[in-house]
Amino acid sequence: MCMKTFINKTKQIALKLRHMFPSSLPQGGTEFDTWAKSIIDLYKPAGDERSIKFALCAMMMRLNPTEGYKSKFFFALCLRKAAAAQVAAYKMEEIKRAQAEAEKAAAEKAKNGEEVA
Repeated sequence: MCMKTFINKTKQIALKLRHMFPSSLPQGGTEFDTWAKSIIDLYKPAGDERSIKFALCAMMMRLNPTEGYKSKFFFALCLRKAAAAQVAAYKMEEIKRAQAEAEKAAAEKAKNGEEVA
C-alpha cells in the first residue's frame, strides 16, 4: 500500500471517529448542505443526494425538542436502516403478490375441478 493511500485511509478513520461524537445540528440552509454533504461523502449511503437530504430532514424533524446535538454517525445509521427497511418492504410486497397469485391459481384450478397440488 502506498503512503498516500495509507494517509487517506487514516484520515477517513479519524473522521468517522470524530463523527461518533454529538455535534450541533445545522441552523441554516448552507450549514445544512455542508453538514449533509459531509455525511454523504464519508458514509456513502444508498440513494441519490436529493433523497438522502430529504431523509435527513425527516429524521431531524422527528428528534425530540431538546436534542440540539446529535452525532453524524447516528444519522448514517438511520439512513442505513431506512434503506434496509425499504428493501424489506419491497420484498414483503413481492412475496405477498406471489402468494396471492398462487392462491388465485389454486382457486381457479379448484373451480375448474382440477386437482390442487
